[in-house]
Amino acid sequence: MEFGTIDFAYALHLATRPPPEEDGPIWMVNFMRYKERADYGEGADSGISGSEADDRYAPTEVLADIGADVAYFGDSVGPEGGPDPEWHRMGIVRYPTRRSFIDMQSRRDFREKRVHKDVGMDFTVIMCSLPTGPVRGEPDGSGIVRFTAFPAGSSPSGPVAEGAAVRGRRHRRR
Repeated sequence: MEFGTIDFAYALHLATRPPPEEDGPIWMVNFMRYKERADYGEGADSGISGSEADDRYAPTEVLADIGADVAYFGDSVGPEGGPDPEWHRMGIVRYPTRRSFIDMQSRRDFREKRVHKDVGMDFTVIMCSLPTGPVRGEPDGSGIVRFTAFPAGSSPSGPVAEGAAVRGRRHRRR
């Protein structure tokens, strides 16, 4: 049960750039939309929502083992403070290297947890990103991080947003 399509060319690019001696921290920005009900397969009625299945996924121990850190996790909010029709949640995870993100995919403990994400997710977009400016934070865990995303080999057209406020709850899933 898959919830998205892997861009294999992008994955290969991610895994092979830059050379290991130049590899450094990356931020994976995750936009998530859930199924109304988790689908564990025929005859298996879990009775939980897609977001509850994703809560069971929560690979925080795996992330800690590889030196990754949940920078932000929270529910998406649309206009006027209501639910966002496109995305239910957003998460940002800082990995120590691109290679650590790729290597995590083959870990048994990660694959065992991932089944819960697979059955609960309707659609997700995960972008490898680097901050384009300084990370400014507040003592309560809120702050501003600026990311810019555009296809490799191109440059952004038009104005680039100055920053995105990280509002809501800063959450370390346990």
